[in-house]
Amino acid sequence: MNIKGISSLLIVSFAVAAVSCRENNIGPRPVQVKVMQSSATAVDGIRNYSGTTNSAVSTNLSFGIPGIVKKVHVSEGQKVKKGDRLAEIDDVSYKSAYTTAKSMLDQAQDAYDRLKVLHDKQALADIKWVEIESKLTQAKSMLDVAEKELSNCRITAPINGTISVCNIEEGQYCVPASTAFTIIDPDNMLCTFSVPEKEINLFQKGMEAKVVIPSIDNSVIRGTVSKVGTSADMLTHTYEIGVQIQGQPGVMRPGMICKIAVKLQSNAGRINSPIVLPSSVIMLDYDNTHYVWVAQGDTVAVRRNIEIGKAVSDGITIEGGLDGSENIITDGILKVSEGCRIVICE
Repeated sequence: MNIKGISSLLIVSFAVAAVSCRENNIGPRPVQVKVMQSSATAVDGIRNYSGTTNSAVSTNLSFGIPGIVKKVHVSEGQKVKKGDRLAEIDDVSYKSAYTTAKSMLDQAQDAYDRLKVLHDKQALADIKWVEIESKLTQAKSMLDVAEKELSNCRITAPINGTISVCNIEEGQYCVPASTAFTIIDPDNMLCTFSVPEKEINLFQKGMEAKVVIPSIDNSVIRGTVSKVGTSADMLTHTYEIGVQIQGQPGVMRPGMICKIAVKLQSNAGRINSPIVLPSSVIMLDYDNTHYVWVAQGDTVAVRRNIEIGKAVSDGITIEGGLDGSENIITDGILKVSEGCRIVICE
């Protein structure tokens, strides 16, 4: 075959291939999807949070003076009444100081009584009388100090409650301000949780709440908001909320995980109502980025990164990434990709 014949054959082959490609280049078929509007949704005034149980009344106790622990009368978990003696340190030196101060006061008082007679008869110089009065005052002050230090050798319960923490043992050396005991009131519990600064103004004292404690058979306990934080945590920039509930002594303990549903006021629940999407339409990328598929112009699928918020009864609140005008793809999200054609089905 000559060169001219080969060239003719190649031209014919290319023409056939081009025609074949034009005939088969029909493109992928559009994906059928369903969508929903991303408008703001009122959440019926209910907000759900996770928190922990704590005693509403918690008192830390410590010795007011240093010394060696002589006796510990209670242990963790023990119930106590106001005025019960909890522990004491070795008071030998403090008793001696008290006895000395008492003796000095008696001596100063005796001198005062004896010389007062002379002073009343103007038989004692005024400067001497001022000295006698000063010694008596000093002796009374020294006795007060010695008496206070002697009383600080003992720790007594300031309230009725339960010993939740006992940090001391007999023979241990204790220093002032070091917590020896913590007393709580198990009948008066508080469920605490944190909220971001954008939500703190939605809370007021007296709001109704329901608390569920999974470790206690998912029992539902009614309560009211009794604490609304006034200063933010320096690290998390969140505010603490407390819900007052009736405790269950022997069953409910501080530190238990709980779920709290707070009923906001009728108007507060709709202030800046968030966008709420079903959790099924929210995707998670390999880098922990959350995103949804948006129907752009109702003909093309586009990925939109979002910031998620709290879980509510209707789904997940959206904190950023959407403005409320988008059509979010709900069905067919596993079949679409960036820029693919779509057809919206009713």
